[in-house]
Amino acid sequence: MKAIINWMLAAIFICGASVFTSCTNSIGDNPVIVVNSPTITIQPISVTYTTGDTTYPKMSVAAIASAGALTYEWFMKNEDGSYYSSGITTAELDLHAFIDNMIVIFREEAVGDYTFMCKVTDGNATVESNEATLTIVANPDLNR
Repeated sequence: MKAIINWMLAAIFICGASVFTSCTNSIGDNPVIVVNSPTITIQPISVTYTTGDTTYPKMSVAAIASAGALTYEWFMKNEDGSYYSSGITTAELDLHAFIDNMIVIFREEAVGDYTFMCKVTDGNATVESNEATLTIVANPDLNR
């Protein structure tokens, strides 16, 4: 085990921890493979929308690929804690259509918190962003 740890430290030094995509070597019959994953450099941030506003919030994520092109997929959290795909596959999540649909379908009941996260994939791996919350609040001026 100590030999593997020493070799991995040497591989990181030789290959360059922030540059390499993979580096292989065999120790006895056991190959050691070190693979990087994409790095999220800008996490999505939570936003608030007040019903009736004409400006809609957006969430975004930025990442650096370790190999190949980056792809994105945004997910919304269900009440049970699981996620389902929003169908949005860009680095930016425009919440305009989502908000309008929630208000049409649920009206006042659309007020609340909705949690999103983005999966970023490159040629090596997939990583998940931090969660960010869309908070929809009622506009008290619309209730007069």
